[in-house]
Amino acid sequence: MAESQISIHYAPQDPLERIHATLQRHGLRFDALSRDDIAAFDEFHIGGRAQTRALAERARIDPETRVLDLGAGIGGPARTLAEEYRCRVTAVDLTEAFCRINALLNAQLGFGDRIDCLCADAVKLPFRAGSFDLVWFQHLTGNIADLAAVFAEVRRVLRSDGRMVFHEAVRGETSELHYPVFWAGAADHDNLVTAARLEAEIERAGLVPEFRIDTTEESRQLFRSALATPRAERPLLGLSVLVPDALVKAKNMLRNLESGALEVIQAGYRIG
Repeated sequence: MAESQISIHYAPQDPLERIHATLQRHGLRFDALSRDDIAAFDEFHIGGRAQTRALAERARIDPETRVLDLGAGIGGPARTLAEEYRCRVTAVDLTEAFCRINALLNAQLGFGDRIDCLCADAVKLPFRAGSFDLVWFQHLTGNIADLAAVFAEVRRVLRSDGRMVFHEAVRGETSELHYPVFWAGAADHDNLVTAARLEAEIERAGLVPEFRIDTTEESRQLFRSALATPRAERPLLGLSVLVPDALVKAKNMLRNLESGALEVIQAGYRIG
């Protein structure tokens, strides 16, 4: 998907205006928000904060770890890592509106000294070689046409003992995807690949596997549970704050997961 298409897909209207309008409807103020207030839309990926924590445990992060978060969105995972592991995070996203919201939330919530926000393209990272201990991403590759370029950049910016971890949706082998989904409105805007293709591209870049966990069934259960929750019991500030058609996309996600068209994995790699 081209850069302009990605921005249009994720921010067809100013998401900050949507956030302010939603807060106003509920009598809330942006400058009084806590991380718990925004948890339901802050971590814009399958499983939310729980999956971020699970991946972080497998990543062996400590306060000395310098993390690069690719496709950081509005910064929820970066804030979880910075708060719970006391590490320094550089959060990169291509969608300028998300980068602005990330910076505003970091300032509001007290993360300005631990998270650096940058609007940049994952295939042309503006960092020196060997800048990071860990590259992290969640649901990035569906928007990337040139995986070889991305993983070459990952390899370049990692230190000699560096690692990469991810939590990613991948294309299944059994049927066609139904759209829209969260990363694409239609098939011609979707770059999602199979797990085998993703792993081959990573290994071609010089990274070797450390772990791989299939979380497809867990993801199915999460969508089933979320869609079965009565409207009155859903979070006040849910994902629809960022994604107007979140319910339609969530239903398609479950349909794709149940048909085998979509799988979800967590994995870790190190420099070989």
